[in-house]
Amino acid sequence: MEKENINSGKKWLLGINSSKSPIEIGYFEEVKDIMHIHERVNEYYLVFSGNMTVGIEGKEYYFSAGDVIYIEPKEKHEVLRGSKDLRCFLIKWPHLPSDKKILRK
Repeated sequence: MEKENINSGKKWLLGINSSKSPIEIGYFEEVKDIMHIHERVNEYYLVFSGNMTVGIEGKEYYFSAGDVIYIEPKEKHEVLRGSKDLRCFLIKWPHLPSDKKILRK
């Protein structure tokens, strides 16, 4: 079942509302992000279509369809820009809902 997080623009397919799931799986089609870290969560972005620019530890990286991005725990990151045809899957492991720390508003 798909659950939408209005603030982030992400739609979650697994894990976001279930404490039993060890992972979270979702996707997004538009960029609504802010610089943040996760203390213990690993994130994997899988760009399905379009392209996006991600800021990681102060550097900007460009990714396009077929790319996979791995963000380690404690890496500062945010999705900066995305094309109109962006479709990106997001996998977060482990499922720790309160792990995100906002660094800049």
